Amino acid sequence: MYDRALWVLGVSLLNPIPLPREAGFRESFAFAGETVDRGYSVLLFPEGRHTEDGTIRPLSCRDRLLANSLRIPVVPMRIDGLFELKRAGKRFARPYTISVKIGPVVNFEAENDPKWIAGELQKRVESLD
Repeated sequence: MYDRALWVLGVSLLNPIPLPREAGFRESFAFAGETVDRGYSVLLFPEGRHTEDGTIRPLSCRDRLLANSLRIPVVPMRIDGLFELKRAGKRFARPYTISVKIGPVVNFEAENDPKWIAGELQKRVESLD
């Protein structure tokens, strides 16, 4: 019950829209484009799911395709400490320090391959210290 209440609170405050992993990309991308056109920012978590061992997972090309087709700047970010704070399956989190690292804004040319963009952003995120 407590987890569900926190989820509802987070959804109410942040208004997240999950991108589907397997189908419905066109509709999600169209909605993201409309959101950007209205002046809002789009926040993506490109790993797609929580890490199971604390390491950074490979970044998804879908998100890079979205950034590339909308021609919007990308701000690489890394959040460290969340894995240690609350490991998957644990009900309560113990006190722990997290850090947020923000890199410089990156703009990619429209003709860049989404796989190359994903690799480039992977390097930038991993190098944030």
